[in-house]
Amino acid sequence: MWKAFKPSIEKTIEKKDLQGLIDALGDKDSSFATAAANALGDLGDPGAVKPLKEKAVTGNLAAISALGRIGGSQAIDVLVHLTQREDFPHHVMAGIIQALGKTGDPQIVEHIKGFLTNGDDWVLGETLAVLRKFLSEKEVAFLIQEQQELKSPDQGETGGVLRCESCRKNFTQQQARIESIDSEDGTFTRYLFLCPDCESKLLDSKGQPYEEVEKKPTEDEK
Repeated sequence: MWKAFKPSIEKTIEKKDLQGLIDALGDKDSSFATAAANALGDLGDPGAVKPLKEKAVTGNLAAISALGRIGGSQAIDVLVHLTQREDFPHHVMAGIIQALGKTGDPQIVEHIKGFLTNGDDWVLGETLAVLRKFLSEKEVAFLIQEQQELKSPDQGETGGVLRCESCRKNFTQQQARIESIDSEDGTFTRYLFLCPDCESKLLDSKGQPYEEVEKKPTEDEK
C-alpha cells in the first residue's frame, strides 16, 4: 500500500524508484495513480509492463498509453490481447490502437488492419492515423480494399473509409468536410462529403462520390 505520506512523482522519478511508482498505481486517488502510470511510461522500464497490464485490462487509458511508450514485445503482446476485447467502449479501443502506434514496431500493422472495417469513426480514424506511420497511402488503400473484400457479405458495406482521388488519401466520414445543399422544393437536403485538404468529392468503396440525403417531413407528415 502506498504510504500515507506521498512523495511527489517528480522525486520518485529522480530516484528512479520503479517500485515506488508501481505501488502508486494502486492508489485510491485516481489522479495520483494516473500520474504514476504516466511516469512509468516515461521511464520506459519493461519491469512495469506486468503491473500496468493489471490496470490496462480495466480500460485505464493512462496505463494503456504507458504500455505503448514502453514498447517492446511484452507490452505489444498485452496491447494486442486488449484489441481482442469486445467489451471495451470505442474510445478505449481507439486508445489501444494509438498506444500500439507509439511502440514504433511495424509488426503491429498486422494486428490492427482488421479495424479498417470498424463502423466507429473514432476507432477507424485512429487506425488510419497509425497505419500512416508505417505505410504509404497506396499501401493503406490496398489494405482497405483487402479488408473490405475479406468482410463477409452478410455484414454489409463498411461505409466508413472514403478516398480522395486527388490527394490519394483516405479519410473517415468524421474527418471529411461536409457541404449541405437544400433541394429547390425544400423536401430534402443533400450532404456532400469533401476532402478536408483539397475539397474534392470523396469516393466510396465503389468509386462513386459519397453523399447522404436527408428527407425533410412535409406539412402533412409534421
